[in-house]
Amino acid sequence: MKVITLIFMASGFSRRMGENKLIKSFAGKPLIQWCLEATKGLEELEGLRVERLVVYQDDTVKELAENNGCKVVYNPNSHEGQSASIGLGIGHSQVDTDAYIFLTGDQPFITMETLLGLIEAHGQAPKGIIQPYYNGRKGAPVLFSAYYREELATLDGDQGGRQVIRRHPQALVRVDRPELEGVDMDTQEDFQYWEREFIAGRLDIRYNRKQEKY
Repeated sequence: MKVITLIFMASGFSRRMGENKLIKSFAGKPLIQWCLEATKGLEELEGLRVERLVVYQDDTVKELAENNGCKVVYNPNSHEGQSASIGLGIGHSQVDTDAYIFLTGDQPFITMETLLGLIEAHGQAPKGIIQPYYNGRKGAPVLFSAYYREELATLDGDQGGRQVIRRHPQALVRVDRPELEGVDMDTQEDFQYWEREFIAGRLDIRYNRKQEKY
């Protein structure tokens, strides 16, 4: 049975937003809730054992994570950047995991199909680093084989897994996914625009693209 650990790096400062974006309401739900719900169905698939772990600093994020059945880990060193979240996530994950998927929690349109696409690609490349591309642009979440466990666990700074990708470009596997899933929320303007489009029904979530005709 394949073992996959999903690590939500949910202890950032959202400096461009000016407030904690993960608990900010997007179309009636906290932003991170959309991502938590998108990953929940993975636990029900046969032949797959999934561990979901949320690295947090905000108590509201902790509560949302626990209510969605996730394991939680407090990050007292958020100021150190993504590396601190990655190290904590790996340090508290199951030792027999085959791969880690790192999520940022700010992509409300991400789907379970994209996560499955990463997992399936890992099956073909057990020592691979699997990254989604959205309309030709690389994005998140990224899957790292457990082969890179030690490198990931000893990272420093805010560049996170990008350091490992640069060291092992030959291991990178590209998975093309619909553009809409790559949308993340970094600013108040992002929230306002995408929430308006979503509520107005101008985003075709079924086919995961922005409708060309309104």
